[in-house]
Amino acid sequence: MWLLIFLIAVAVTVAFILLTVHLLGRALPPEHAAHGEIVLSADESRVYDILADVANYPAWSPVTAVRPLKPDEQGRERWTMRQDRHAFEITILDRTPTTRLVHQLRDERNVFGGTWTISLSTRTSTPPHTQTRVTITEQGWIRVPIFRFIMAKLLDPSANLRAHLDALAKHLGQQATSRRIDAV
Repeated sequence: MWLLIFLIAVAVTVAFILLTVHLLGRALPPEHAAHGEIVLSADESRVYDILADVANYPAWSPVTAVRPLKPDEQGRERWTMRQDRHAFEITILDRTPTTRLVHQLRDERNVFGGTWTISLSTRTSTPPHTQTRVTITEQGWIRVPIFRFIMAKLLDPSANLRAHLDALAKHLGQQATSRRIDAV
């Protein structure tokens, strides 16, 4: 009898917590923005070439697998990617050589998505050598209120894009670390 009461109490508590998190998540906007940047000691064109070469992302980034898809109705390049347990599709919306890439992302279950705008700019430092500032701005959305609450209140929304930037630095043999930008 006591076990049954305990199990009912646990079930009611879990249901209350899930309902509370769901309601709090519904109160949050589905859209979010996240920003990160890193400064690399590398030529802008070299960094751009690495970032534009989606097929080779598994060689250096958190992405573990990529597969090309047929272009969309506008002829834009599309890919399926896997990262950890998550699969998502990206569409290349813009390629401005050496300065800008825009990727549209959507997970396979249409729970989250958005765009990553990757901007590159050259910096010159002393002694004279070229540095490239890479900034990623995510304009995203999360449909499921519980996930929205978790991302907004428990996780760092910029963590994934900063992991991408840190992996880029490591691939270039650098110790640079990305940083979160609170506003652009």
